[in-house]
Amino acid sequence: MSVSYTKLSTLGFIKSTTPIEQDLLCELENSDDIYDVLSMLLFDETLSLTFRCSIKKHLKTIQIK
Repeated sequence: MSVSYTKLSTLGFIKSTTPIEQDLLCELENSDDIYDVLSMLLFDETLSLTFRCSIKKHLKTIQIK
């Protein structure tokens, strides 16, 4: 699925709690397929629950648009 939107503004509300999560967000800003990458991150249990919940909320917002 291809989603077209401004990457920086939509990733801004995903809350990162660790430097690793912040690095992931920086890498995602350069990705062409953010939706699929975010979907995969939902299943990464090494990431904080807060971070994964923010991602899930973000994905729901994208699907509504």
